[in-house]
Amino acid sequence: MSMTLTTARTDIRQLLDDTGTDRYSNAMIDEALEVALLEYSKRKPVSRTYVLDSTASRRITLPADFIAMAIVDVEWVSNLADFNDRIAFYATKPDEQWVLETPGNIIPLGETMNIYYHTMHTIDGFNGESGTSVPDSDEGILELGAAGFASLAHATSKVETNNLNPQEAKDMAAHGRDQIERFYAGIGMVESVFSHASWADKTIDRNY
Repeated sequence: MSMTLTTARTDIRQLLDDTGTDRYSNAMIDEALEVALLEYSKRKPVSRTYVLDSTASRRITLPADFIAMAIVDVEWVSNLADFNDRIAFYATKPDEQWVLETPGNIIPLGETMNIYYHTMHTIDGFNGESGTSVPDSDEGILELGAAGFASLAHATSKVETNNLNPQEAKDMAAHGRDQIERFYAGIGMVESVFSHASWADKTIDRNY
């Protein structure tokens, strides 16, 4: 069963023992879910391919609707000859749009490139998204992380407003940290996806 924003909120509230909205507003739940989804996506990103027509330039500004956490590979798909070739590239995001540079190649007009990239997961109904990309098997661990982030934020907020006794705040924060630790353990720790440079020659030792 794929989660939606409604089912996620319900499950997270159960983890927080707050089935109503007595302690946690929907805004607080959603903010914590946003943090958990970002952390989850860093370690288990969605891998996608974007097909781009060449502009015959070494520097290409990608369309505004191209949304990615990282560009991980670029492939030249030739329409003039029967070959596909991974090419060296730099990918940066100086403003709101990604910029792709291919210093070793100028891809001719009429040719295309496959851009392999990582992006955020989606939850149906959350941030205007339609459809959920989080695997069913990971829904529970994502909700656990959201509950942990919500609990920790709530404890901090209450202490700052002097609206919670110190021991209760300490217990709430400890419970939140425990949930967050279990969340990170559940999703595993892999190499960061935030790598924006690649070289086709694997013998070249470059890591920027």
